[in-house]
Amino acid sequence: MIVPWNLQDVAKAFGCELEEWLKMKGSSLSQWSEVTVKNQLKGEMPKGQLDYDVIATSDHWASHVEVRNSFKNADFSPSTSTGKGRSFDPALFERKLRAIDSYVFLDLNPIRDGFSNPRQYEIPSDLVADLYENGALGKVARIGFPERQQYGKNHGKEWQERPLRFKELFPYEQFAFEPNSAKKDYPTAEELVESAIKRIEQKLENKKGK
Repeated sequence: MIVPWNLQDVAKAFGCELEEWLKMKGSSLSQWSEVTVKNQLKGEMPKGQLDYDVIATSDHWASHVEVRNSFKNADFSPSTSTGKGRSFDPALFERKLRAIDSYVFLDLNPIRDGFSNPRQYEIPSDLVADLYENGALGKVARIGFPERQQYGKNHGKEWQERPLRFKELFPYEQFAFEPNSAKKDYPTAEELVESAIKRIEQKLENKKGK
């Protein structure tokens, strides 16, 4: 789903130029994103440091939802595991996956790239668990967000040896957030990784043909 934010009006409400407002980090916009998803799901935002941000009260298939903003990276790990001086705790990550039904990611890159509204993706927590188990999300459940521009060797490793990116794994057409809907027929983790690799290989093949 395209987030229905009126960026010009928001900047005006803050008393700044749009370009200035767009310099904010994803963490600065986290509560606005949570409120947006809460309203979309006619839900509630529980108080306290819980494993989820929104409890849906609508007919949406996912009841407990974690909301994340993304520019450069997509982080599935608990917020207590991110930031300077913090380390990833697998036990806390597993607890989070048991507590939530899905992640809703807001891709904030369109804002900076062309003052366009963010896109929302929804990823089931059970699929995230399987992707982490097979290594697709790296060791700390944190991967790059944008697709790579080049797929050559980097730091001595071929692209196949490095974790896939969020937009390589989760095509928007397949994982677009649709509030108040039934659960989609999502692919398995293995199918998802295989499809991502095939899309990349096809892209490289197309480049060779030019």
